[in-house]
Amino acid sequence: MFVDETFLPVEVRGNTALVISDHELGRQALWRYDIENGDYLELVYAVDEFDIAGAILSADESEVLGVYYYDHYRVDHYFDDDAAATERLVEQSFPGLKTTIVSRDLSGKRLMISAIRDNAPPKYIWLDLDKKAGGAWYSKFPHLEGKRLPEVRPIRFEARDGTTLNGYLTMPLDASGKPPLVVFPHGGPHARDYQYFDPYVQFFANRGYAVLQVNFRGSEGYGTAFETAGYRQWGRSMQLDVYDAVDWLAGQEIVDTDRKCMVGASYGGYVALVTAYQKPHDYRCIVSIAGIPDLYDMVRMDSLYTERKAIVSKMIGDISSAEDSEALKEYSPTSHVRDMRAPILMAHGTADTRVDVGQSRAFEWKAEDVGLDIELPGVREGYTLPG
Repeated sequence: MFVDETFLPVEVRGNTALVISDHELGRQALWRYDIENGDYLELVYAVDEFDIAGAILSADESEVLGVYYYDHYRVDHYFDDDAAATERLVEQSFPGLKTTIVSRDLSGKRLMISAIRDNAPPKYIWLDLDKKAGGAWYSKFPHLEGKRLPEVRPIRFEARDGTTLNGYLTMPLDASGKPPLVVFPHGGPHARDYQYFDPYVQFFANRGYAVLQVNFRGSEGYGTAFETAGYRQWGRSMQLDVYDAVDWLAGQEIVDTDRKCMVGASYGGYVALVTAYQKPHDYRCIVSIAGIPDLYDMVRMDSLYTERKAIVSKMIGDISSAEDSEALKEYSPTSHVRDMRAPILMAHGTADTRVDVGQSRAFEWKAEDVGLDIELPGVREGYTLPG
């Protein structure tokens, strides 16, 4: 997504189309569009604060039955009365669970249902409406079924500049006193966290940590202005939002924010490594899972591909600009290893096709040279530093 209006046709009938666009509202909504004249005819459906995430199509994909969006969970809104009645039946059949019809046969009578909640793993259930029969198909984490797991609580607060931010806090079960904290920024960065069950969050909470997640500016789903506010803000305003979430939580006095660790994967790993030099004395540990230590090098490599260059130039920085290049280097953790103090754990798959494992390996070498406590298991053997 850039700054121009988005336009995604989801149904075409004659000279009109249903399209998902941020036209006029600044957030994704469903519009009826005149193809011949190139005009928006009417607003069909929109949601305050949230983007429409997609259309719900009939089994043969010829008709839009409804749309869906996310607040904390997915919310389906149907225009078709029969489909809406089926959705209500499914919802009422599984009280206490968030259900979604993920697949249906051409008759619309045989369904595959996803059922989940914040503290229960996703499970898939088949239903045959004609036969009034159904049954469990499989659970994604069967060993966690029936286990007592902590709830994921929505939070809402203001960043230092007054921007309203949303996120989630998960407290460990039976915590005595104030538990230590894992700050867990999401990847992307143009993605977002939800209230859904997350195996990483539950793992940390099971080990006695409170877990903080924040949908910093740049996260998707909250409108165009909020998402584009994250453009070219790696290490800057997006990073500050994460710090502001921690400061807000400190004010709640329910977590020991003096004992905290920053943990993240991909862009979240970048956030963790930036924290290591921007907040060198505030965190007990830093964990980067396939994070990006060298922002300049990542943009440089992406810019070799025509289809990626325009995207990274707009969203992160333009490698052909001297000013942007300096900023990319300035906000690259690899430029600041001498400023880091907390021990760092890195993990990176050697076959990663998005973030080159060489990024983590080169960073480890530099960190070792300045005496940092750093570990990157399983990558050292057989690897030669490029150049």
